[in-house]
Amino acid sequence: GYDTGDALLREIADRLRRVGGALIARTGADEFAIALRLPDPTAARSIVEKMHEALEAPYTLTVAMLNVRFAVGYTIGAKRHPAVRLLREGTVALHEAKRSGRRVTEYDQATHIKLRMRGRLTSELHRAIANEDLRLHFQPKVEFATGRLVGAEGFIHWPHPTIGERSLQSLAYET
Repeated sequence: GYDTGDALLREIADRLRRVGGALIARTGADEFAIALRLPDPTAARSIVEKMHEALEAPYTLTVAMLNVRFAVGYTIGAKRHPAVRLLREGTVALHEAKRSGRRVTEYDQATHIKLRMRGRLTSELHRAIANEDLRLHFQPKVEFATGRLVGAEGFIHWPHPTIGERSLQSLAYET
């Protein structure tokens, strides 16, 4: 219930503070943002790993013992970087950690670009479906020994205006 959830959130915040979170903010139902000063940017990964280990330990609350799994996304910024930018980058890294199944993921711009492209392609695909722009292609299945036609496989192709005609299967694999 709500009381257990609130107790869990308090325990999460306490663990993060003990590991060294200078500023901890709850940014969503199950998301936190943590800001801290690093003596050296190379220390970030080990600090984040320690936070993850602290969070993954079982939680003993008054009503239950819980095992909770966490994904962590983080970014490294300089003092001159706006907080909004750092929050956005950390969120991108978090979503990539969740998507990939990795427990800790550092932000990188290439992943951010791929995610934006994937989102754009998804929107464009919805439009293509609504406009009936997809094409069905059949590929015959032939028995090698006799040369006899034994069936066919169907492939859906999308004639995309900028990336060219692609099968949905290959596009899904690439993105």
